[in-house]
Amino acid sequence: VVDLGSEYIVDEDGIRSDTAWWALSSVKRSVAELSPERSLAILGEPGIGKSTTITRLVGDDPWVNYVRLDEATDVHSLEELLAPTVSTLATGRRRTLVLDGVDECPLAPKTLVRRVGAALSGCSKLRVVVGCRTADWPASLGAELRKTLGSLDVLELLPLSAEDIVALASSRELDGVAFLKAVRSVAAGPLATLPLTLDLLMKLYQEGGLPTNARGLYERGLMLLADEPDKDRAFEHRPAGSAGQRLAIAARIAAVLMLCGRSAIDVVGPSGEEDLPVGELAAGAEPLPAGEFAVTAELVNATLATGLFSGRGPGRIGIRHASFAAYLTARYLHAHQVPEHQLRALLTRTSSLGRTSVPSRLRETAAWLVAIAPDRNGWFVDLDPVAIVAHSALVDDHHARAGMVSGLLDDGDVDRSTSRRRWRLTHPGLADQLRPALRAPLDEDAGPHFGHPVSRRAYTAIEIARQSVMRDVA
Repeated sequence: VVDLGSEYIVDEDGIRSDTAWWALSSVKRSVAELSPERSLAILGEPGIGKSTTITRLVGDDPWVNYVRLDEATDVHSLEELLAPTVSTLATGRRRTLVLDGVDECPLAPKTLVRRVGAALSGCSKLRVVVGCRTADWPASLGAELRKTLGSLDVLELLPLSAEDIVALASSRELDGVAFLKAVRSVAAGPLATLPLTLDLLMKLYQEGGLPTNARGLYERGLMLLADEPDKDRAFEHRPAGSAGQRLAIAARIAAVLMLCGRSAIDVVGPSGEEDLPVGELAAGAEPLPAGEFAVTAELVNATLATGLFSGRGPGRIGIRHASFAAYLTARYLHAHQVPEHQLRALLTRTSSLGRTSVPSRLRETAAWLVAIAPDRNGWFVDLDPVAIVAHSALVDDHHARAGMVSGLLDDGDVDRSTSRRRWRLTHPGLADQLRPALRAPLDEDAGPHFGHPVSRRAYTAIEIARQSVMRDVA
């Protein structure tokens, strides 16, 4: 881990480079070196292992209240989730509160910050560990927790390095060097640096070859999981339906959970307001290239038993990872050809000031829709380019990337230290697109500070060029 905003080096393929300087650097720390007493925010990209790291940090301490914020579907449910911590603080024993998935919380960030601050007011003896995606980290939550707790270290998990990738592939009995070479050849470097997608890449490599883009990786990787029973729940016989049918049903389930603000499937009942009863899923039909098929209870149960899902406590099941849920939701919306006006109603919100944007928990889904059908869904880039830029590694369409670059240049936000490493904006016309912004300060009086619009555009253009490892912008 490093402190949020610390620099590290990535090569032209988007893979972290462990140079001799970095190996001796005091900037990075191992998770094992983190103090078990300090309050922390663990940030990182989707699939990098934030929840796994938090579990390691808190261990099996019985005085830990682990709150999954995707279950805070309203203010009342948030208060119920925080109640076990608040009610036991009067005993004087130091407790740990985990707030995992800030970026997945259905509540508006301002509401979440205000309610958490009010609930924890005066709880200075409490240790808090927070998990959130880097690009979606609300600085106001960090400020509120520092005010309440006295301190909060905001740290970022490092992506895997080239050496890490080779070692992990070798541990799976692959030729690690050959695997890394194959990853570089299909421009999958950014995906290989995240444990979640690296695992999918290794599965597909063992199956005979790597996809050439993020969509191919998720489609083929999740199809494998739909065909593979969860190792924790062995089948007595072959599951119902085909892998394609089970993946289509999983996409329906993901869409219902994400778009209806539900956190899990209840398989035993009775269900709380935050859960979806399993019986409501078996109805209607889903499309496949070969034609529609009926969604039966037997198919739903077979789908829930695959590796796409994991347990969320007694009688509750959810999508294994938020990135899987985002892709599957976009897959479902695309398969059903949901029109633009309905997508706007489902995936955007308009503020009291009249600004329409994509909420943080839906950004990855919006980016996937652009990646899957850029001609049909490119309007997301025009509406909220910064939201799509946060997941630009998923989008390989040149026109969409050019739109994201234009959006960043026009946005005017100088401070991009928390999300710029996620920019994947290279396209054939990028040098020509950046050149005017880079030359403007030489032709105009932009003043001595970055506050001038000309200076802001030039600074952003420099950052885009750096992240794209560009050399031809003179």
